[in-house]
Amino acid sequence: MSEWQPIETAPRDGTEILLCRAYDAAGKTIKPLGIFAQVAAWWADESDEGEWVVYCSMVREPTLHFEPTHWMPLPDPPQ
Repeated sequence: MSEWQPIETAPRDGTEILLCRAYDAAGKTIKPLGIFAQVAAWWADESDEGEWVVYCSMVREPTLHFEPTHWMPLPDPPQ
């Protein structure tokens, strides 16, 4: 499994990844890292404006409800 990487390096091509918020509103580290984690992908239109869309059962509102600070690739599925 890969290490967490800064959100600025996350792919924005529709690739499914794991996002997390590592800091709270006061800038303090959230322990453990990944307490706010979500599988998501970047969706953009032709104007290149986009947003993180989550993979969950909330199909009516699939947008991410936190500002991610880090990301990592999804792990390989079980064999």
